[in-house]
Amino acid sequence: MTHLTEEILLSKHILIVDDEDSFLEIFSWFLDNFGYKNIHKANNGEQALRILESQNCDIVLSDLNMPGIDGYQLLEKIKLNPEWRNIPVIIISGANDIQNILRCIKRGADDFLAKPINHELLLVRVHSGLERKYLRDQEKILYEELDKEKQKSEKILYNLIPQRIADRLRHGETIIAESIESASVVFTDIVKFTDLSKKIPATQLVDILNQIFSNMDALVDEFGLEKIKTVGDAYMCVGWLEKESSHDHADRCVAFAREAVRNIKKIPNVDEFEIRMRAGVSSGQLIAGIIGNKRPMFDVWGQTVNIASRMESHGIKGHIHISQATYDLLTDKTLYTPRLILEIKGIGKMQTYLSNSC
Repeated sequence: MTHLTEEILLSKHILIVDDEDSFLEIFSWFLDNFGYKNIHKANNGEQALRILESQNCDIVLSDLNMPGIDGYQLLEKIKLNPEWRNIPVIIISGANDIQNILRCIKRGADDFLAKPINHELLLVRVHSGLERKYLRDQEKILYEELDKEKQKSEKILYNLIPQRIADRLRHGETIIAESIESASVVFTDIVKFTDLSKKIPATQLVDILNQIFSNMDALVDEFGLEKIKTVGDAYMCVGWLEKESSHDHADRCVAFAREAVRNIKKIPNVDEFEIRMRAGVSSGQLIAGIIGNKRPMFDVWGQTVNIASRMESHGIKGHIHISQATYDLLTDKTLYTPRLILEIKGIGKMQTYLSNSC
């Protein structure tokens, strides 16, 4: 927070409003003589509003009784405007009675001075009002900075964890687990990645991976999926049950996988190294939740995850390998061909399906 110095104080903008030119000249001369550098003058409320619209003023000294928009109305307009309401308003009037003072205070006046003005008292009130405005401005800046930092932290959190889960964490829940009745899980993998990592420099390898995964992150958003994690060259995401009557998560997951396998060919240098991808998808029940304290991670578990992983590992580059459960949920089954019955480790014999070339 910037410290309020005398130089800063004297550079603040002061608006004086009075329908009598003699008072305008006296007030402005006195403040100018004391060292205030930016003094604006208005003969009526209408002119004062035009100045406020074009100039950031830090305090307003306004006469109470004026033709047209009087001091009461000007005060009310300033305090009702979100951009102006923090500007201190000192009402100046010859009518020094309790009713006028109360009326002005109720409308938001910060101070009240009666004519004839005591110049020393005026200086003290102006100084106090400018300090108050400065502190309000600094407080607003601080809140804006805090809000920006809050938005940044929320964005980072929402990128790591689904928003509904992140919100539960922020509200103090420590054990978060969900039983998902219907979902589809996608695993993708870069074929012969280990061999590739031995052939090219680390920086180039990371650059290629970053481009591939960044493209997949965009596809996750496009198809309304949740990214779970990346492990080495493997990418895992999930499509949830959007509506009780809909199982379109299977369609969205295979569409994501198809675009991911296709788009890898568009990454620069992939043809040079013959980089290709394969994908596996399965559907069914899941358990989802948060694990860990130091770096909490959202993850999913269950037989559906295991089968999706096996679909990927038993797949073929350039194709999508799906389980019977996913095939049954697809709207368009014409793009998939049955494979021979496969013996899936840890699961047993399964009928699976392979996509036409992507």
